[in-house]
Amino acid sequence: MHTPEFEHDPGNVADQAAKLGVHYPVAIDDDYRTWSAYGNHYWPAAYLVDATGQVRSASFGEGGYTGFEQQIRAALTDSGARSLPPATDVPDTTPGASLTPEIYLGAEHTPLATSGARVAVGQTRAYTFPAGLDPDTFALDGTWTSDNEYLTAGPDARLRLDFHASSVHLVLGGTGTVTVDGTRTITVTGPPTPYTLLDGHSGHGRLTISATPGVQAYDFTFG
Repeated sequence: MHTPEFEHDPGNVADQAAKLGVHYPVAIDDDYRTWSAYGNHYWPAAYLVDATGQVRSASFGEGGYTGFEQQIRAALTDSGARSLPPATDVPDTTPGASLTPEIYLGAEHTPLATSGARVAVGQTRAYTFPAGLDPDTFALDGTWTSDNEYLTAGPDARLRLDFHASSVHLVLGGTGTVTVDGTRTITVTGPPTPYTLLDGHSGHGRLTISATPGVQAYDFTFG
């Protein structure tokens, strides 16, 4: 089941499923009916429904895969399965250290995670970096246009991020480029897609990101 955070285009889901080698059916929950019926608040969320249609357990967020698989195997056995394939043996690489939480850049969320001037909802305006940056926040410089789900870069658009993580990813859409700390340039094209800005870092850090006009920035995730 896929409930989209941002762009609601089933074609994009089909493309990504093919790239990831997902060959089983994927249901699209565009109108959030299933999401709401379960009272869900998380990406990802896993619900274990047994052969009688009862929800036996739920798991929210990353990690805990071995335990959830054991519950699936128990449910299959209870339903009469006589032979199961061996349990998977895949290391759980979910980070265990304290991480900066996901930071959404759309106007619905930004007041909680900005330093300096607040994002002007639904407007195009010029920003200036503040003198300082609070932990786990971002600040804007140059011209940006806000939308409920993303920020669109204008002339001289820059974004500065304070974080605590080993890897930093940013969901980007539109067409153009972003440059990380003036040294690494990433080409952006197509629907919203996660791009890795930094990997192999240790602990606290800051990034300054420059974007060409038209690039859309949705949210940061950390690992």
